[in-house]
Amino acid sequence: MARGGIGINELSKVKFWQLVASEGVGTMFIVILNNLLVSRHDGNSVLLNVSITTGLLYTLLLYMFGNHGYFNPAITLSLYVFQRVPLFRMLFYSLSQVIGAVAGQALARLVVLPGEGYSVMGNCATIPAEGIPNYTIFFIEMVGVMLVSAAISSRCKSYIIGVAVTLATFFTFPVSMASLNPARAFAMYAVSVVIPSYSWAYIAAPFVGALLGRFLMLSAELLVPEQDHIATPGHQRLLSDSE
Repeated sequence: MARGGIGINELSKVKFWQLVASEGVGTMFIVILNNLLVSRHDGNSVLLNVSITTGLLYTLLLYMFGNHGYFNPAITLSLYVFQRVPLFRMLFYSLSQVIGAVAGQALARLVVLPGEGYSVMGNCATIPAEGIPNYTIFFIEMVGVMLVSAAISSRCKSYIIGVAVTLATFFTFPVSMASLNPARAFAMYAVSVVIPSYSWAYIAAPFVGALLGRFLMLSAELLVPEQDHIATPGHQRLLSDSE
């Protein structure tokens, strides 16, 4: 896999389309699971249930499908901006993630959880806590995605990235219900056919957080000579770093 560039030559490869499909399928699973967790909670256990289960699912999906686009257009874009994935791979991964998220949200509404009140303000929506301003939502979502992006940029293995997702979800859920993914937010608005005033924060914050997280970790890496890098059991080479 080439670093950066256009990557148009990959369009003729079966492996490329398998990876594109895996991004959509993985994102769909994440959206469906989060709908199930949020709609079937008792009010007391939802925070731990959502945080731990989301982290475990993310770990499982990364183990099954590999660390390519990370089921999140914001993470995928950060990999492209810092020349780790080609342009066409970034575009098709992101498109697949959005389609998978919309499919997952539609399935959750029509098949998995029919009659659950699927307006954007319904029980399964990622909406801010009462009285929380939009700029706070933006900041919280940005920091959450920054944590995950930093773990990915540090070449952590799937289970460490899963821990980062768990922590990000745990700390952002009480405030923003832990969307942490612009594809998931877009899917919610598309299926509900409603665009609330805070939608910009859920869409924009993950992109800013992903870019900042990757920039900060790559900058820190440059400050440490390569011979001083410490290899630990939780680290691996990114597949997107491969030649």
